[in-house]
Amino acid sequence: MAEAITKQEATFDPLDMNNYKLEKLPKMQKSGFEKILQRIGGPLAILVFVFFYWFADISFINNIDTNKETTTLAEGAMKRYDEMYKKGEKKLAVVVDASGKETKHDLSDAEQAQLKADTHNHFLRINYAMLAIFVAAIILWITEAIPNYLTSLSVYILYRLCS
Repeated sequence: MAEAITKQEATFDPLDMNNYKLEKLPKMQKSGFEKILQRIGGPLAILVFVFFYWFADISFINNIDTNKETTTLAEGAMKRYDEMYKKGEKKLAVVVDASGKETKHDLSDAEQAQLKADTHNHFLRINYAMLAIFVAAIILWITEAIPNYLTSLSVYILYRLCS
């Protein structure tokens, strides 16, 4: 009888989920190259973020068409652009006099053109920021310079700050 019990324990049951616990996985040591990547991953991600956000000149971002009649942007992107334009329009159209009373006036053609240019440039900067965050996150995930959950959290925080 004792032989039958030990024989059962020796056989591997592929359906037994206890065989697949994380604790049973072997701990792998990082190689020398992986340790170097881990050390340079953080500074490299910061440098890449700075490069893509402030210095890169990427034609597909610069050529984004925000004209409602000719654009190929998704509906959500155009909605975000319109919200940005209306917010800027609201700031420019309201004038506060010395008594603190707010009055609304119509924008001149020059003010509308300037507002449109400013909104377009701000929209492009947001797109550069999203690309910079994405590339920096990829570098952090690959190099494992910081834990992956912190990389994911920092992506969300940076996204909220930049948009």
